[in-house]
Amino acid sequence: MKIPKYYDYKYYVGDPCYVIDDERWSLFCNKLWAAEERERQIQSNSSDKEPEEISYDDLFPLFVDWETKQGLTFSIEVWNSPNGDGEWHFSPHAQKKHGWIAGESMPVDAGILAIVPKDAIENTRMMVDNDDIKSLRNLGILFNTEPILQTSHHIVGYVQLNDEEEDFVIYCDNCGDYLQSEYDIIYSDCGCTQGCYSCFEECEDCYEDEEE
Repeated sequence: MKIPKYYDYKYYVGDPCYVIDDERWSLFCNKLWAAEERERQIQSNSSDKEPEEISYDDLFPLFVDWETKQGLTFSIEVWNSPNGDGEWHFSPHAQKKHGWIAGESMPVDAGILAIVPKDAIENTRMMVDNDDIKSLRNLGILFNTEPILQTSHHIVGYVQLNDEEEDFVIYCDNCGDYLQSEYDIIYSDCGCTQGCYSCFEECEDCYEDEEE
């Protein structure tokens, strides 16, 4: 029998609350908070800022050394999910690149995203085990090679996966600049021209009519 390619995955990317053993989630959170405090202190020691003055966005990624119930230890890379809970979607063209196996989006309930090795995934209320592909592909995105995750309020789209931006990134059709929202698109009164704050110019014909 041919084994579906889904079973070749090695990494899950998404909210770790879906794949960390429910009974040990509080332990994972404690380890994450400890990693955050260490990182705050490290950045404080190398700057003139107090630990509490370090921007939350600048703390990531954080790394949690996580020991499974089987006694195996893995390093789990954790990132902030900008703007908290929600869902990050990635389009079909992105899914075909860089070892993508399955999954189309990353829902978020704990306000964080993480790269979790397959063997660090244990039973949760959301799935049976780390081979429960039907559930896992609805909880995050699966890869057969270690992916690159980056999140920040300072990067295009806030979340990038293998240098691919999430679906709802908008660019100006006129100049190609990144737009924060669709409300950054400006239209002329007559509807003949459009652009963004960087490139918009009024329709010349309408402008001349107004002068006459």
